[in-house]
Amino acid sequence: MTKDEEDFFKFKASPIFWRQKAESLKYSADILWPTIEKRDAEIHNSLKEKTKINFQQIDPEIFPIYFGLLGFSIECLFKAVIIRDNPEYVTNGKLAKKIKQHNLLELANIGGIALSRNEKLFCTQAYETMMVDFRYPIDKVITPLKYSFEIGGNCREIFKDI
Repeated sequence: MTKDEEDFFKFKASPIFWRQKAESLKYSADILWPTIEKRDAEIHNSLKEKTKINFQQIDPEIFPIYFGLLGFSIECLFKAVIIRDNPEYVTNGKLAKKIKQHNLLELANIGGIALSRNEKLFCTQAYETMMVDFRYPIDKVITPLKYSFEIGGNCREIFKDI
């Protein structure tokens, strides 16, 4: 790797670009939110009126895409903090192995980022969504069923707090 290539990599790996990527991911997620609300309202109204829900006539389920985008946005913000405080994690045209991951709780720990209980729950659930539901209909192996979206409709607020 040439000196120019190394310098360019360090420049692009700087915290400002991680933050810009986080903002792009959040912006993309925000575009999806009205569709999620519309779909949820249609399902809620059908349940309230005790009518059959025609899933072929309502928008597809995109909450996992939305939530995954929020998770990837937080990942970029955490990496921005980590790299800001540890510029040595960007050397020889590579990111340090310890930050080449998506586990939000581990990244928060590496970055010394304190999280509330709800923020930890958000990070856990967002990470699980990022790794499976965002990309695939099912995990590679059988895992315990998780119906633990405890943060429910508060995910947007918790994301903003982080």
